[in-house]
Amino acid sequence: MSDKKEETQRVDGISKETKQDTAGKAPAAKTDAKPEAKAPRRSKEDLKASKSWVLGYAKREWVSICFGMLFLVGGMLSDLTIPLFIGRVIDHSRKQEWDDIGTLCLYMCIVIVVSFAVSELFKFVAPINYLNTDH
Repeated sequence: MSDKKEETQRVDGISKETKQDTAGKAPAAKTDAKPEAKAPRRSKEDLKASKSWVLGYAKREWVSICFGMLFLVGGMLSDLTIPLFIGRVIDHSRKQEWDDIGTLCLYMCIVIVVSFAVSELFKFVAPINYLNTDH
């Protein structure tokens, strides 16, 4: 006796035969998808024009780029110090050094507030620098 049975289904007016096993699971559908065509390579002139445009943009906006990089590095450093403070708080709580825990929590709060202030400051510095340059 066969474990599979054949059925004919009507989908949108088209008859379609499917095979199902006795558990009622339909077989996986086969797709006839073609691989996507590769985009044509850009010419050397296009690459040169794109490179000159990007370098010209970077030359005009070098101050914003430098400020942005400084703020990004500062933000990453502040994000990296939070787990360090948490680890030290846990270590001091195991040793029951409660006075040091308060100091570490205070330093952690200062880092969080300064990080927030610097990120908000950059939101105001970047547009001001943008308005002062010729575009």
